Amino acid sequence: MYVANVDENGPAYKSGIRVGCIMTQIDGEEISTMMQLRCVIYSKNPGDVVTIKHISDGKPQTVQIKLSAKEKDGLVTR
Repeated sequence: MYVANVDENGPAYKSGIRVGCIMTQIDGEEISTMMQLRCVIYSKNPGDVVTIKHISDGKPQTVQIKLSAKEKDGLVTR
């Protein structure tokens, strides 16, 4: 899933997610559609920590992100 926009003040950006990253998994669940991403993120609560595997600059990376209330709407992908 290609990341098209990230809130620069949000936890995803602070954890290293950038425009152009390709997210492949959240908490061990493969994601390839916006619906899959929303299902995982919306099942979480503010304060929960999620593990995201993504590809950035051609390199696989894993980050942990503590969700905030705004984060559910702050990570935009396509």
